[in-house]
Amino acid sequence: MVELQEILRLINKSKHRLLSVAEAALPQDQFNGFRKFTLEELGDCGLEGDLKALFRDSKREGQDWNGLGRTDTGRKGGAP
Repeated sequence: MVELQEILRLINKSKHRLLSVAEAALPQDQFNGFRKFTLEELGDCGLEGDLKALFRDSKREGQDWNGLGRTDTGRKGGAP
């Protein structure tokens, strides 16, 4: 199974390459706006955040839930 950290490492590598090319090609004021937009879209508030939530949710689905999560006091007859 693919680990989240592997995916994030690849995204960060691509972000770095993308921003390096943009910095060389754009005037400074345009690059600053592009950089901000790119980091928002691909960072914690964008793609990375979505992936983290997706992996978190998939781990929950893989857990073996036993009933409604009751403790020992929820057994028939109450607590010992």
